[in-house]
Amino acid sequence: MKIALKLIAQKIDEAMCEWETYYNPKTGKMVELPDDENFFIDDDMVRLAEEIENNGDFLRLPNQYEVKEYRIMRDFALGLHDEKLKIELLDALTRKHPYRRFKDVVKYYEVAEAYYDYKFNRCYELAKAWCIEHSVDFFE
Repeated sequence: MKIALKLIAQKIDEAMCEWETYYNPKTGKMVELPDDENFFIDDDMVRLAEEIENNGDFLRLPNQYEVKEYRIMRDFALGLHDEKLKIELLDALTRKHPYRRFKDVVKYYEVAEAYYDYKFNRCYELAKAWCIEHSVDFFE
């Protein structure tokens, strides 16, 4: 079964802290679960977790920590031609709450769309590498 690379990239881009996304390439099933069973809120989550654990076909997608958004933000800033903006973004990354500060700066300078496109492209490349590494059939 083939999957759209864009869908995998979207799931990687949406990765949340303390959640994991799993994909079964045989069935096309994709599920998201908390990474701690203490946070399962209902029997459906328990059943899904058991299915993932007992069925070796499920593959875990890269999580928030593997995406390394901080590096993506830094690389975006370093690639800018506007020196003032580059300095402000790099400075934001050294302060308290770097993610929020960085995003405030990109909004203020009206380059948020460019940043999110850049981030998605990085997630797309990560998704492609992940699919190749796990022999997941995909289409672009």
